[in-house]
Amino acid sequence: MPLPSVLIVDDSETDRYIMKRLLTKANITDVIFEAENGYKAIRFLENFSENAEQYPECFPPQLVFLDINMHLMNGFEFLADFANMREENPELQSLVLMIFTSSNAESELSRISQFPFVKCAIKKMPDSANDLKKVVKKFFPALDD
Repeated sequence: MPLPSVLIVDDSETDRYIMKRLLTKANITDVIFEAENGYKAIRFLENFSENAEQYPECFPPQLVFLDINMHLMNGFEFLADFANMREENPELQSLVLMIFTSSNAESELSRISQFPFVKCAIKKMPDSANDLKKVVKKFFPALDD
């Protein structure tokens, strides 16, 4: 089974770099797309036909890592727009969405739970590639150990 393609949505270039390193080291993916905010991620996913033609084997991405606190369009705004996109495009319904948040606020976790397609909310970036792989394997059990 081919490795899942990944979209990282985070306004921190450092966090995107760390996530790419962890994903690569854990052998979770060999195709990583990036967006520096929710707006750019929505635009990327909206260009479905064009991107499916350009990346026929790996679009849409099967796994999305989403930061909540971003400029221009935050994670919650992305989730609201993405919920509408999922209804219009069945190919987006199988995406596994994981949220990273540093917040312990119950209100934020409650807002996340309003989007049933979010598979998990992770309170901090994993410390190691193995830790990340354990989380991802819950949704992609075919990944190698």
